[in-house]
Amino acid sequence: MGLRLILGRAGSGKSTLIYKEINELVAADPGGKPLWLLVPEQATSQAERDLATNGPVPGIMRARVVSFQRLAYQMLHEVAGATRVQVGELGRHMIIRRVVEQHKQELRTFYRAAQQPGFVLHDLALLCNHLAEQYGDTYLDTGDCLNLLAENLAKSPSLAGSQIWLDGFNGFTPQEYAVIAQMLLACPQVSVSLTMPPQLLRHRVRDDHVFYSPWETAHRLMQLASDLGVAIAPPVVPAEQNLRSQTNEALQYLERNYFNPLARPYPEPPEKIKVVAAGNRRAEVEAAAAEILRLCREENYRYRDISITLRDFADYDYLLTTVLTDFGIPHFLDRKRKVDQHPALELVRSALETVLENFLYEPVFRCLKTDLFPCQRDAIDLLENYVLAMGIRGSSSWLDNKDWIPPQDMTDSEAGEAINTARRMVANHLGQLAQALKEGTTARDYTVALYNFLDGLQVESQLLAWAEKAANEGELEAASLHTQVWSALVGLLDELVAGLGQEELPLAEYARIVDSGLEAIELGLIPPELDQVIITSLGRSRNPEVKAALVLGVSEGVLPARTVEDGLLTEHERQQLASCNLELGLSGERRLFNEQFLIYTALTRPSERLWLSYPLADEGGASLLPSPVIKRVRRLFPQLEVEEHPLTPDNLEGEAVLPYLAHPSQALDHLAVRLREAILGRPPAPIWWDTYSYLMLSSRWRPALLQVIASLKRQNVEEPLTPALVRRLYGKTLRASISRIESYHACPFAFFSAYGLRLKERPIYQLAALDMGNFFHDAMDRFVLELEKQGLDWGELSEYKTIFSTVPPAIVI
Repeated sequence: MGLRLILGRAGSGKSTLIYKEINELVAADPGGKPLWLLVPEQATSQAERDLATNGPVPGIMRARVVSFQRLAYQMLHEVAGATRVQVGELGRHMIIRRVVEQHKQELRTFYRAAQQPGFVLHDLALLCNHLAEQYGDTYLDTGDCLNLLAENLAKSPSLAGSQIWLDGFNGFTPQEYAVIAQMLLACPQVSVSLTMPPQLLRHRVRDDHVFYSPWETAHRLMQLASDLGVAIAPPVVPAEQNLRSQTNEALQYLERNYFNPLARPYPEPPEKIKVVAAGNRRAEVEAAAAEILRLCREENYRYRDISITLRDFADYDYLLTTVLTDFGIPHFLDRKRKVDQHPALELVRSALETVLENFLYEPVFRCLKTDLFPCQRDAIDLLENYVLAMGIRGSSSWLDNKDWIPPQDMTDSEAGEAINTARRMVANHLGQLAQALKEGTTARDYTVALYNFLDGLQVESQLLAWAEKAANEGELEAASLHTQVWSALVGLLDELVAGLGQEELPLAEYARIVDSGLEAIELGLIPPELDQVIITSLGRSRNPEVKAALVLGVSEGVLPARTVEDGLLTEHERQQLASCNLELGLSGERRLFNEQFLIYTALTRPSERLWLSYPLADEGGASLLPSPVIKRVRRLFPQLEVEEHPLTPDNLEGEAVLPYLAHPSQALDHLAVRLREAILGRPPAPIWWDTYSYLMLSSRWRPALLQVIASLKRQNVEEPLTPALVRRLYGKTLRASISRIESYHACPFAFFSAYGLRLKERPIYQLAALDMGNFFHDAMDRFVLELEKQGLDWGELSEYKTIFSTVPPAIVI
């Protein structure tokens, strides 16, 4: 038994050492006990790939790469937890939602918020007590699984006695520390790699130090081993310097001295460190895309040798996907996707709402427009127009066996048949679902009815067909998304039955619980290609080792990020709870200090090239300032010039124009502006004529260029209609009125649409203002006629005078 720390700065070879040790043990004894490598959950795929490709033996064989959560589930299947139902993140959301629904009348501060689907945690003490009382001995969530793992780890035949490595962590939760404690007792050696200079281990480090988190983790592990009486091996130091960037002295200097306030400026211009100021975020992403293409064309880089790093995806998600796709750069965003708007999930949500709202128009057609019903969209459009025109609502109309009678203005018999065919299809599927849900009383009954509804529509087959179509079109991420959505949906239903199966509850409450689970679904995709640019987020992704790293959005308030108190507890409340020895998540101050370590991570990823960029303005034109990171880098490298990338290449010549010509589609857009200027007498620079020649000689881009050339002299002037066509539209006699003439002068096209083409909005069954006017006019007309019939005078009427001896017939509007 023993604890071994593997310490070193970024790029010193810690992970490489671990892979080497595992591969050597596998080569020496391929059939021995499992060798466990624990990494953060988002890093398992990459770690498996690195482990499989860095050793003399192909594959991973004895090695098992897992996260803490995955290890817990595997071990509990071996030794414990069989008598308790295991629920994941979605199951926990829905169970908490159920407790909130049961006790919402007892809540005080958050009573109103308890009605909202996304609300989870309210009055903490009240809900925690009820959760423990109702479900504490029945269900297991992620935290409970780690607790049980710690209690039963020594009983596991595949884990006890095995060597364990932990890589990629900077800290651990209390439950993970408890698991590590049992590993120290049950395993011959537990090796933990931490990114920090080894000499810091012998000193006291302040909490604002860049390496404070790994330093604190190392000391807690050593104290834990000491309390358990476990031997602590001397720290292993793979290398004292950064091996990753040993070919680039400037990057090594940056890694060693960024946080050294006494560092002297670098004496030479750093050729492979670039700082770019772009006009806005889109121009910044376009400049990054142009740099990626340049590295691949001129420096023989592969896409997989390049990464894009962001502090947060929020402002760049759409831009990155759009621009990189336009530039033909394969890429992968390493983040979990929210899929609550996916058609399959919307089908579940709207189907439950249809039954609850008794077949109102909106939920019914939200169901139909998911394209998961076996009906063509044209037929659904006809059905929708009919329902709106006839004012159909309620299950009695939808589920009646009689065919709907088409309106008088619908003479097409095929359209009438299409409407009734679509209506029967809706009645078949949604009618069966409504009947089964009304007969059910428990969460299990409702879930079985919902699954049978999905099975009857063959949703799984349709999603697989969508996935196959997307894969054939090269959209591998979309294909994987469609496949995983079905698994996630079925998993949600399984967890719902496991967590609340025998609970009796109203259908409306069940629908809210399901909605809460649907909102919480997030899918993590595996990179679908080997050669693609990986886009990572600092603090959420495991950043891969690459040759070139492009760090975008290095703006003030973004990197380092501003701390925002968005939790349930204030900083003062956290401090009070911490004084009671209650360990909570990181405080705002601690998160702010940890930003320094994220900066260190961003700057030390590449082995050859580092690109830092920031926008000068946001989408609204408001100015943005560069991050202090830019200022610090420029202070270390005084000869480093900031390259500017304006929104357009106006007034640029020579090599300064090249980033705007990186891809033909981008070059074509800018060339169109230059050609229009040439027509106006402002000849462009010679490089634009070279661009013109290249596009004209390209069989792929020549048609697009010809369209651009044709558009330069085109004027949007439509030819007058021929006399024959005018007579067909308006007739031989032109009928007009003051209102028609006024509408013509206001907008000739509106006049043409209304009185020439005779376009009309689709009729909607409703009591409009015009109908109300007709109603009152007709009522007054009948009233006056009745007065004349009875020979009554207006002046002789009293307030309570009975005029109508019988109830008049219904007024037809």
